[in-house]
Amino acid sequence: MTDEEILKMPVEQVQEEGFIFLWVTNNKLQAGLDFLRVHGYQHIEDVVWNKKDSNGNVLRRIGYTLLHTHELCLVGRKGRPMDMDHYVQRQMAANDISE
Repeated sequence: MTDEEILKMPVEQVQEEGFIFLWVTNNKLQAGLDFLRVHGYQHIEDVVWNKKDSNGNVLRRIGYTLLHTHELCLVGRKGRPMDMDHYVQRQMAANDISE
């Protein structure tokens, strides 16, 4: 799918208010932020997946400029689905799943 096709997805048919979790690659970060904005979500947090192989070594993938070792999940909120502010904290998701 193109960025434009993804941007036009009818998210409002699934959810009027609530949380959304959107995985993005480094080069699509701005497209992900645009998606949240266009659909009325406030970007509130990020979840970071530090990628490791089966031996626990950090995986390095080729990026446009740097070697990337993680992927991001953007967390957005629309409306006030529940008063979860006191539960939402910055955290890093350590994942031992190997590729």
